[in-house]
Amino acid sequence: MRKETLEHVEPLRPYESFDTRRQFLEYNGKVLRFFCLWDDSGSLFGERRELVLHYFLSDDTVEIKEILPENSGRDAKLFFLRRSKLPKYGPPGLHQPGQITDRSVLNVFGGLSNKQMYSYMLDKYKLGKIDQAFYKDSDLFLGATINVWGRKVVLCDCDEFTKSYYKTKYGIENFTSISYKPRPPPKIERKFPPYTGFGSEEDSLRSCLSLKPVPYQKFSKEDSYGNIGNILRFFARLITAKCADADRKFIISYFLNDGTLSVFEPIERNSGYTGGLFLKRSRVKKFGQEVFKSELSEYIKVQDLYVGAKVNVNGNLFVLLNADEYTLNYMEKNVDRFPFSSIELALQKLKEEESKSTKIRQVFSATDCNHTKMVDFNTFRFKLPLQQAEHELAMAVASYWCSKLALCKLDPVSDKSVVWEGLCTNTCQSDLLPP
Repeated sequence: MRKETLEHVEPLRPYESFDTRRQFLEYNGKVLRFFCLWDDSGSLFGERRELVLHYFLSDDTVEIKEILPENSGRDAKLFFLRRSKLPKYGPPGLHQPGQITDRSVLNVFGGLSNKQMYSYMLDKYKLGKIDQAFYKDSDLFLGATINVWGRKVVLCDCDEFTKSYYKTKYGIENFTSISYKPRPPPKIERKFPPYTGFGSEEDSLRSCLSLKPVPYQKFSKEDSYGNIGNILRFFARLITAKCADADRKFIISYFLNDGTLSVFEPIERNSGYTGGLFLKRSRVKKFGQEVFKSELSEYIKVQDLYVGAKVNVNGNLFVLLNADEYTLNYMEKNVDRFPFSSIELALQKLKEEESKSTKIRQVFSATDCNHTKMVDFNTFRFKLPLQQAEHELAMAVASYWCSKLALCKLDPVSDKSVVWEGLCTNTCQSDLLPP
């Protein structure tokens, strides 16, 4: 009743109340937080700027902070926008003093007298007042674009309190966030200048990586640990078109601790060659690679060495004929690095050749004319239609003969060495293969 009465009464001094105490007491300390994005990449030297918008429910003010990435080159500022009410249509331009006020006041002249009296009253119709629209909590939602003094800022995500506030007050259930993180920049392939020929390739590459080059570590401590002094030795023959060099034998030594390789030729009297050191200990590049290139060259590794393998050492082609006892034992213990040394795998491959048993028996019959049931290893190695590597065949034959010699109670360590040394000259029984 009183409210209806006051609406029809026109007092000389209209009363207009602004009660903000209730809003302050109810929402003091409660802040809505939005994660925003200002994409200024379209302008000159512009970029994407990540912002955090705080909306204070106690007085409807807004403040914005900027998230500066590391090494952004920008000064660390406390605020991107200081706490204040944010107009929707800013920047509004310049106004005369007194145009923007909370109340419109009329200046009433009191008349001409010795004592001039002036009085003021509120303008009921608010003539000439400039209205400004400010952002409220109802204007903020995910995906909205707000105007921050001429800058278009997109609201991309919010915290859990903000979600619960909008769900309780406005019934909003969908809070699908918008991806505001920038895409990772394309990875630029780093290109290095080609090798100049001075020093090693690794040292030249190190000078391109930093101003103070550090020495190149060829092998890690884990690789060299326990391998100091361990050497794999192979007996090799030189492959050449020259008849005088066809029978030359060499010993190739591979050092496990640093991956170096040396070649030694045994001294043989009246051979026409002095023998001795053929290649000093060094890392040997694989043959056929370009010399002046940006990438590092590939070197001969221990996995490339096995019986029957052909190794090109600085243009000299060698075929590995045999290995010493330590090398064979080492390769058998490390079948993951030397798959040809696995006896189980070699025997399994031989069993898979059962479909070729007819052809194999024909070769045995044609070779064993005297029906001795014995053929030499070279016939077994080259004439039979088998797909196994020479190292695998030799492992299978050696394991067979070692088991036979074990029945005679011979030394098994020397047995294997003797078998490997005599495979190319001794005989091999024809019952090794499956029927």
